[in-house]
Amino acid sequence: MSSWMNDLEDVPRQMAAAVLEWLPSGTVDGYVTFLDMMYHYTLVSEARLIDAAAHTEHPELRAFYQELAEEEAPHYLLAERDMATFSKTPGREKPNEVKAFEDTWAALDGHGELARLGALYVLESVADHVAEDAPAALARLAVRPDQATFILEHMEVDERHGAMCHDLCARLGAEDHAALLHGARAAGDAWVQMHRCLGT
Repeated sequence: MSSWMNDLEDVPRQMAAAVLEWLPSGTVDGYVTFLDMMYHYTLVSEARLIDAAAHTEHPELRAFYQELAEEEAPHYLLAERDMATFSKTPGREKPNEVKAFEDTWAALDGHGELARLGALYVLESVADHVAEDAPAALARLAVRPDQATFILEHMEVDERHGAMCHDLCARLGAEDHAALLHGARAAGDAWVQMHRCLGT
């Protein structure tokens, strides 16, 4: 395996390690804050991916982004429903961490065709690295399965999405692996900040 592919695979592991370090000090309030964060983050996932599809020259990437857009479209509803089980509703204001992620995503335009693929790879692959620890963290907070549909659904679908991203990265990445790695690292840093609330 190429060194740049090893570097790419390290990013979601590092993202997961940061979150796993915070989980033992997490609270139910922090978990509800996380759900609000995910509501605002995924509310525009479909539009974000449709835009990515419209601005790529790669037919394979265009088809992949379009497929992801369709599958990601209803995910904000899972976060909203999970919040409702705590008698909470999403805030009107978009959290600053989500705004920062959106700024990071928009800035990828200037870093090459594959930067967004690198970003999507880490976003869709990190769940695989937290899946083993997530159930215990939820149990410690006495969070029921019906209060964790957002997390549980993502751990299931992201496994497939992550594998698809990995395949595309392996086959296309040699064209511009610097862009791939830039997108991965930038998105990874922004994702970690959105999950910091899980340790509060």
